[in-house]
Amino acid sequence: MKGIKPLWVAVFAAVALALLWGVESAYSRFGVEQPLKQAIAAVAPGAVVENHSEDTGKKVVEISPVLVSDLGEAHRQLSKIVRQHLGPQAQVRLTDNPDEVSRKLWEQLQFPLFQGIDTGNYTEMKKQVDAIGAGAVPAQADISIDDENVYLRIVNGDHYLYRIVPREKGGDRR
Repeated sequence: MKGIKPLWVAVFAAVALALLWGVESAYSRFGVEQPLKQAIAAVAPGAVVENHSEDTGKKVVEISPVLVSDLGEAHRQLSKIVRQHLGPQAQVRLTDNPDEVSRKLWEQLQFPLFQGIDTGNYTEMKKQVDAIGAGAVPAQADISIDDENVYLRIVNGDHYLYRIVPREKGGDRR
């Protein structure tokens, strides 16, 4: 028996690596990404889903553009779907489509919103947000709350701005 030839070892290693990469890629695409996109489409039809990892190692699913009527409920449903498919550390980002009117309204609303979070006086926060939003015709501002976040949705025609603010002091994430 002759010795093992380095060329054959290299060829075998290259073929094995290519095969492993192909299997992993197929599993990722057909076993994770497609079922995730189908589940998201059931909640947010027409949404474009982009799955990526941040520098911190967290998996983030960006969903855009989608106008939702209840931001809090949509975020909870989408977060549940994403965590079921990608694990408990995965996050959802709903991208918005703001215009100048919705941005200016956000600038006005962030003060009562953050004050409400800081003081815990959510009733007063809602009153102030509703009062400011009522004067912002034609734009409309909706605010809702759950155990984890305060959800602000500003709609002006075809444009919309979303802010999901953790109830813990400070922070802004979408």
